[in-house]
Amino acid sequence: MELYSKRNEVRLYRNQGVFLRQAEREEDSFLADPVRKRLLQLIKYISKTDKYLERFLLVNDEVKKEYYFYELPIKELTLMEAGYDITEFINFESLELKTEKKCDSKVFDLIELVLIFAQKEKREDLVERFNKIFKEENCKFALHSFMIINTESSGLRSIAPIVKEKLLKQKIYHYYQQQRVTEPNFEVSAKTSAEILQLIFSSPKSKEKTKDYAEKLCVKVAERWTGSANVKKLASLLSETVKNSKELSNQISDVRHTDRTTIPVDTPNIYKLIASKNINIAELIILSMPEVFIAEQDPESLKANYLSAYEVNKATPWVIKKRKVDDLEIDHDNIPF
Repeated sequence: MELYSKRNEVRLYRNQGVFLRQAEREEDSFLADPVRKRLLQLIKYISKTDKYLERFLLVNDEVKKEYYFYELPIKELTLMEAGYDITEFINFESLELKTEKKCDSKVFDLIELVLIFAQKEKREDLVERFNKIFKEENCKFALHSFMIINTESSGLRSIAPIVKEKLLKQKIYHYYQQQRVTEPNFEVSAKTSAEILQLIFSSPKSKEKTKDYAEKLCVKVAERWTGSANVKKLASLLSETVKNSKELSNQISDVRHTDRTTIPVDTPNIYKLIASKNINIAELIILSMPEVFIAEQDPESLKANYLSAYEVNKATPWVIKKRKVDDLEIDHDNIPF
């Protein structure tokens, strides 16, 4: 499983001799205090009963007559899946941060773990509860299945971490990184956007089938957004738009090709036009066809794989039992009669 902190970590990507950040690194304090408190309070509520979580994550304290998180399996989970010990950052009795320095990515990791290891019939309810907090607090985050995504990032930036194909994901990261620099290099942006478009419309089977694949993809997108009477017309317009955009990328020097037959241009606005057109088409296609391009990780499968791999019995809690009178040790020498 790939938790929030791993999906959004910074990686370095070498392109044309320059190291670029592949993903935006957010400060690890990006939640307002009331939001963080509400999220942690909800997690605390969830952990105080055996109605929501698989019981191996819980302690059944018969002395205190309550449930709470069992730190050991959570510690092991984050060490194995995210490379750090979450118990160093969060107190699992009080569900408060242990450090003055905020660690919101760790809070988000915990939310995703809660949703992965939720009881199947309770997961949808929990997703709604967390999304309710994000919505009421006017946050830029929302849950997609069990995964937290940024809903305010422009274009494809918000869903880049959950794009299915690794190379396409890298290209999207690269494109948006270029947009963040003080003086964007539109030639590089145009080149990257053309690569994104090529990846989207390339047949996964063979180069010879790319044309047919691209046309069918346009039909599927058209079917999503218009009535049956207009599907053919809209699909044709989309197909022509894609062809035009590809042709522009192919014919302008230093975008897809550089040879004597391509057209050299002296204004960055041509490259800016190509980049904008390509990325807007890519956004339309990807967001229209999430089942094709977005990784749908099934939390139940992730949970089952983890439990199987580490031979964990999900129904067995850690129990702290009351001591019975018969179990108490009696020192007969101290009996005053």
